[in-house]
Amino acid sequence: MHVNYLSTLCHTIRTNAKNNCTTLTTLFSKKTLNLLSVLLKEGFIRGYFVDVKKDKKVIIVLLKLTTNKHFFAQLKQNSMLKHNFYLSNSKVKKQFSGFNISVLSTKKGVMSNIDAGNLKLGGITLIDII
Repeated sequence: MHVNYLSTLCHTIRTNAKNNCTTLTTLFSKKTLNLLSVLLKEGFIRGYFVDVKKDKKVIIVLLKLTTNKHFFAQLKQNSMLKHNFYLSNSKVKKQFSGFNISVLSTKKGVMSNIDAGNLKLGGITLIDII
C-alpha cells in the first residue's frame, strides 16, 4: 500500500471525525478500498462509494457520528516506507484478546487482527485503532 494514501486517509478520518463531519473524500486506490472494507466490517464507518469528479476517481466515505469525539483519535499508521511492523501468528493471538484493532496486510489480503487470528495468519500492520 502506498504510504501516502494510508497516512492521508488516517489524517483525513481523524480530522473529519474531530470536526463532526459526516463524509470525507479521498483519492481512489484498491488498497484504500480494502482498508475501508475492513473499517466497515468492524463498524467504524457507515459505508463508502466510488465517484468520478473532474475525470478522477474518488472514494466518498460516510463516517459515523458518535458522542465520543475521540472515536478516531487513536487511529494511527504503523508501517512506514522502510520500516514494516510484522506481527507473527502468536503476536496476533495476544493482540486478538485486547480491545484495540489492527488492520493487517496478510497473504490472504487486508483484514483485521480478529480475522487474522481466526485464520492463524500474521502480517504487516497498516493501522491501529486503540
